[in-house]
Amino acid sequence: MSRRRTEDEITVDLEALVAGTIALARVTVGVTAMCFPTALARPWVGEETASDPNVRTLSRALGARDLALGAGALRALALRGAGEPGAEAAYWVAAGGMCDAADAAVTVLGWRKLSRAGRWFVFAAASGAAVAGLAVGHRLKHS
Repeated sequence: MSRRRTEDEITVDLEALVAGTIALARVTVGVTAMCFPTALARPWVGEETASDPNVRTLSRALGARDLALGAGALRALALRGAGEPGAEAAYWVAAGGMCDAADAAVTVLGWRKLSRAGRWFVFAAASGAAVAGLAVGHRLKHS
């Protein structure tokens, strides 16, 4: 016989779902950037700049960053699901959120030199991921 879940348990499950989704997206972005560096750089810096070998190298490095952050968050969320406290997962998710905040800030700093459509897309994605990552990281820390 199953028992009814409390509202707090449902909220914690939702936070883990959001954190896991962010982590999986980060792993996907990381692998994509490492394998197809111009595909992820193009919206941010434009077609011509994305083809530059130096930009492809930087895109791969950023992809490795995202892959590591996403994999760390997924591992910590799995441990949390096995009964460990949520603090480790909180740190991984929040660290990713801080990186996303830095990406948004760098986009603003280079705003005039970035492609018009790309800068809005990257800024929206990075700032949204930053807010979500930092908020969920904070909630996980206290769960």
